[in-house]
Amino acid sequence: PREGGKVLLVRPPSDFGLTNIFKGELGEDSVMEIELGSHLQRLDECRWSVDVDSSTDLDDLLNDGPDFDHVLFLGALQTNGSVLPDIIEQSQKLGVWSLLRVVQALANRDKPMPSALSVITNNAHGVRGSDPVLPHGASTIGLARVIDREFGDLEVRCVDLLAEDLLGVNQSKQHMIRSLAGDEDGWLSAENLASVRQEGVYISDVERMEWPVGDSAELALRENGVVLIIGGAGGLGMEFAKRFAQQSRARVALVGRSPLTPERSEEHTSELQ
Repeated sequence: PREGGKVLLVRPPSDFGLTNIFKGELGEDSVMEIELGSHLQRLDECRWSVDVDSSTDLDDLLNDGPDFDHVLFLGALQTNGSVLPDIIEQSQKLGVWSLLRVVQALANRDKPMPSALSVITNNAHGVRGSDPVLPHGASTIGLARVIDREFGDLEVRCVDLLAEDLLGVNQSKQHMIRSLAGDEDGWLSAENLASVRQEGVYISDVERMEWPVGDSAELALRENGVVLIIGGAGGLGMEFAKRFAQQSRARVALVGRSPLTPERSEEHTSELQ
């Protein structure tokens, strides 16, 4: 943030100690901290707790709050890697739903929107073969990218960290925090989906693929990869699915609005095996 600018930091109950490091780097007086907890409460002069299930707590709290230069959203950090339904549900409350409410509350104020929003996740991207991947923060990243399109003057950054790095000594965490703050080249954007690891910053990229022509043409797909086909239960979708399965032994996920009958589902399964 600019000199004297205020930062809104929204955090889950457990955040690998990042809140204290951010506040140490930015200065405690420049940070308004909101913990996503179980009830609305003022903890001290610059720290509040809100009920993560409340649709109005953030509105009530931020309506009279100061102008913010930057929002640091840590709600999608996940210290529990379990994929049990109740853990996933709680992670969505802390992540995507809380981010939505924060942005709505800021947009509803009679004050300027912040100039920047940084959404921090962990283990959302498997940039190295050994990286464990967690699904919990994916929906929050998706919402952040939508926010980037909806609010043209808001600079949105999605930054993924690795839990193993965050569980290390404070020096390692401070190195990563400083790399976030020192992004002079603008690599950390919602479009780039940056993954910060101890050895550096990885940026996602999209490679244009020329579609091959002819029945014998080989598709440039990773062997045993995963292919998601939206609206894939129709005739055309199934033809694509069969070709993917045959040529690259892909695992195919067919997603559509209409449920399949048991007979049709069994037919699709047998065709793709």
